[in-house]
Amino acid sequence: MIDTHTKCWQVDRSIVHLAFTSMASFDFSDKVAIVTGASSGIGEATALLFAKGGASLMLCGRDKERLKTVLNQCIELSGGDVERFVSFTGDLTDSVVRESIIEKTIATFGKLDILIANAGIVLPNTDVFAATENVFDRLVDMNVKSTFFLIQNALPYLQKSKGNIVCVSSVASTIPHGRSVLYSMTKAAIDSMIRCLALDLAPKEIRVNAVNPSYTPTRMLRSFQADDKIDVDKLIGGIESTKQPMNGQWIYPQDVANNIAFLACDGARFVTGICHVVDGGRQFMGPSLPPCEFESTQ
Repeated sequence: MIDTHTKCWQVDRSIVHLAFTSMASFDFSDKVAIVTGASSGIGEATALLFAKGGASLMLCGRDKERLKTVLNQCIELSGGDVERFVSFTGDLTDSVVRESIIEKTIATFGKLDILIANAGIVLPNTDVFAATENVFDRLVDMNVKSTFFLIQNALPYLQKSKGNIVCVSSVASTIPHGRSVLYSMTKAAIDSMIRCLALDLAPKEIRVNAVNPSYTPTRMLRSFQADDKIDVDKLIGGIESTKQPMNGQWIYPQDVANNIAFLACDGARFVTGICHVVDGGRQFMGPSLPPCEFESTQ
């Protein structure tokens, strides 16, 4: 792999400034991939990396304008090859949307090689004292149910291509995170699903893996930001950086995207059923509990 460099973008209200990080090169020529949650963060970084590597892409997201921006960036990276990229705006908790994404991908490109199931949400009030059934249902529907059934919709085409699936999980699946019970539960469910699917789909020669990043500054925490009094990214990022053994370094979306690309590439053809931790050693530093002032944003 040849290392180049790209800028990591700044998330809304984040202390993270534009910085340089390693952007690896992978060959995805003649591959067709779906990337969900592609309008920002890890999904955006993954889409750009795959576009740079020659893939044809179906980009999915809920934010139409942001998705359009990412689509244009992919086209630019490809040298203007507009035929390689298509987008779909919609909510993956809707079964019609999931079916339409697969149908449009096949209608446009004729096949599917890689499914990157990145879309997910995190919500306030997910601890045992404050959680409601509505919050429970929203998290499970988005983070678990929609992922499972999107995979199910994609299987006939992945079976034909002997393709692979990469889901985005989290180290929250194994590290206790105070006041985040439901989110952590959904990510533990993803980890279990990955291992079971890897076993089920191995005879079909379909690989299934996950990446499990630690705290990564993206727009995912915007639902916690009730006002401008507390910078949520600064607060949580500050807590997590004290538990980061690599000199408190940040993990950026591009770092996660590089590992997604590795798991999806042909070089990982014998890798399946793993939950690949991308955390700079964070998992060895124990649980975290947000301070009391974090509650005021919920």
